[in-house]
Amino acid sequence: MLVWMAMAASAGAPAAIEWTAEEQARLTSGKVVVRPPAEASDQAVGAVDVRASADVVWAAVFDFPARVAEISALERAEVYAPASDPGGLGVVFELSVFGAEIVFHTRYQCDFVANYCTYGLDPARENDLVAVVGSYEVIALPDGGSRLVYRSRTDSGRTVPGFVRRWLAVDALSTQLEGIQRRAGS
Repeated sequence: MLVWMAMAASAGAPAAIEWTAEEQARLTSGKVVVRPPAEASDQAVGAVDVRASADVVWAAVFDFPARVAEISALERAEVYAPASDPGGLGVVFELSVFGAEIVFHTRYQCDFVANYCTYGLDPARENDLVAVVGSYEVIALPDGGSRLVYRSRTDSGRTVPGFVRRWLAVDALSTQLEGIQRRAGS
């Protein structure tokens, strides 16, 4: 767990993603693209084009109360440490997934000049998950809009049914990206 947290915090900007022609067409038409993880240990990748500046997109990404309203399983998302904290922005998430209550604490390390944030579990807090690691990246588009790229890998430490993994990796991810797109003004 600490290794994944360290990797998330020190990895630098995420690697560029090559989109297929079909994915690029979906993105330019304003639709969400999701690449679910091939294996339970892989990361999910999602993206959406937003007709807004990077600043507006970042504000929508960090609108945690809006996420609670949009994602049915998300019961709470509260900031417990400000972005100025040496450990980075700290947010506690509480999910209710098919009757199971899951609480985890995430730390965000952001470089807004380079337009990316990485995140991972806060090892100083109690977590119901073994690992959460990923990133958000905002890429300027030629038309003045932005592309939000989200990567996430979650490990519960338990065997999770395929339909639950799919819900987390595809459905909840799509809902989150659609909400950010809507709140940012697209």
